Amino acid sequence: MVGSNYPESISQCMLDTIYDTSSEQIVDFATRGNNTLDLFITNIHSLIERSNSLPGLSDHDMILVQARTKAARTKAPQRRILLWKGADQTTIRSAVQDFTNRFIQDHTATSAIDNMWTDFTSAISKIIITTVPSKMSSTRATNHRSRQISSAFQEDLRRHSRKPSAQGQQMISSGTKTFKKSNKMNVERLTKRT
Repeated sequence: MVGSNYPESISQCMLDTIYDTSSEQIVDFATRGNNTLDLFITNIHSLIERSNSLPGLSDHDMILVQARTKAARTKAPQRRILLWKGADQTTIRSAVQDFTNRFIQDHTATSAIDNMWTDFTSAISKIIITTVPSKMSSTRATNHRSRQISSAFQEDLRRHSRKPSAQGQQMISSGTKTFKKSNKMNVERLTKRT
């Protein structure tokens, strides 16, 4: 901040607040001469589509900021889900044993670790792809709540939306009467003082 009319402590407080809230100044162009006088600060900069300078009054330009009101939802990419229950364990064991024998023959104690690691990871990936059945996930947004959490949440909603019992209703009405009576006494006491 250059040439500010405010004390440095106030300017520093503003900068600290912007930093602490992970906000960002959108206006990066001059609005009066070589100075940026107008600020547009946001902590969700991905919603800002564009910001432009428009001719304003005298030598002070206006800013136009176009922003979306709703964040765009990105679809989750499809991913492979391995179905281990359907895997043939004997085929996996024999494939891993064949790889182990080949690995011992191909590599020695002085072989480069990077080469051994690359050989190991590619072989294991190939074994998994060829022996374990899989399916692809959907691209729609997923709900990360488990069934147990969802059912507990639904039960809470049901419990709080129920009408109170007759006894509960009586307690509510007697509490309302008590509140009205004490409120009336307070009003009377205050009016006597004046």
